[in-house]
Amino acid sequence: MKYNPLTIIDKSLLKIAGDVTYAYNWATGKQKSDLANKLLTVAPILESVGVFYEANELGHTGVYTLAFIGTLLSLGVSHFLQKENLKMQKLENDALEKNCKNIETEKYFEFNKGMGAMYASVGTLLFYIPSLSNDIAGSGIGIRSLSHYVMRTENLPPRKNVLSRAKDRIEKYFEETEPLSEPILVPAEYSGMGLMEKFI
Repeated sequence: MKYNPLTIIDKSLLKIAGDVTYAYNWATGKQKSDLANKLLTVAPILESVGVFYEANELGHTGVYTLAFIGTLLSLGVSHFLQKENLKMQKLENDALEKNCKNIETEKYFEFNKGMGAMYASVGTLLFYIPSLSNDIAGSGIGIRSLSHYVMRTENLPPRKNVLSRAKDRIEKYFEETEPLSEPILVPAEYSGMGLMEKFI
């Protein structure tokens, strides 16, 4: 059997994304689209900081212009993907309720597979080029890659967050542990009155 290194890397990254998504769902009760969209909010911030830091190092007006354009594109892509993630999440939820698959979401999985791998490659490449700006921008691109991997993970249903679930369990415990409604009968010789009569 031949092992494709790229396939092994992809499966490893998907496993990490799955663990992160499960922990997020367990703690917050929210679904993967919420996590992916939060990552897409953080990614352009780091990407733009890295690009502008590099522009400041070069100190050329044209580079600042390119950095500004790049930031707008980064924000635009994030905004578009956030809307698509919410749309696909709804379709996945509907398919989950009907116990079937949706062709549109399956195509979106393939899209995320390609984009996640591409961003992971670019981010890794930037880390190999020694520069603080590349490290910052590479981190942003890596987070963007993770958002695509998150959208490929299992669709976990929404639920209450961990604190609300703990509160419900505590309330249920006290409801099930009812106080004794009948008094406990104790023989007279063991009661205080019985002991007094023995000494009289």
